[in-house]
Amino acid sequence: MVTSTINTFWEDKISTLTSTYPSLRFMATQTFKIGNAHPAITSITSNPFDTVRSRVRLKVLTGTYVLQSNRPAFNHTYTRLCPLCKSGDETREHFLLTCPALQDDRMEKIRDVDEVFTETFNTPFKALPINKQLALIIDPSQFILQGDTGTTVCRPDLAPLEAAIRALCLRLHSARNKLQTLVPRRIESQSKGSLKKAKLRHPRPIKGSLLYINNNNMGAVFHF
Repeated sequence: MVTSTINTFWEDKISTLTSTYPSLRFMATQTFKIGNAHPAITSITSNPFDTVRSRVRLKVLTGTYVLQSNRPAFNHTYTRLCPLCKSGDETREHFLLTCPALQDDRMEKIRDVDEVFTETFNTPFKALPINKQLALIIDPSQFILQGDTGTTVCRPDLAPLEAAIRALCLRLHSARNKLQTLVPRRIESQSKGSLKKAKLRHPRPIKGSLLYINNNNMGAVFHF
């Protein structure tokens, strides 16, 4: 009796607090029960690759995946602008569904999500409004059909859908990281090229000489 009362208190409190945190507003709390793990966790298999995918997936679910829109809260020198496409703020919706720089990587995995979702709920994923698509990707544990009766449809087996969403999140995460490192890699490549050219200009340095190249690609030869 005491345990049941305590569990009920915390279930109600967590459900109430969830709505006050913007990062958790897409999490379904209607079916939350103390002692029951979220489908995003229970659907993880023992496959090592699945474990890697789940890291990004759980961060997206809980709103702890750091995007550009989160950075100004910690450092006012940052902007919310997406560093990949520079066409809008990098929010979860932008990252998961609309960023044009990630479109090619997104489309392949979205097709898998659409296929599983249509099979599970008998409703095309792409037919949903974008806010419903976002809510589904973040937390598909409860999908609400806004029809004439406002019925709520719950599916106990969300493992195939969670697997497709994990793959989508990891693909977007990997593509985002790759695009973000392209500019630094070009700079590093240019620096290495300048160093090679500098070495060619001094093919046979005399004994006791030191060739120095600084970060601005300025060179000098020291003799000792």
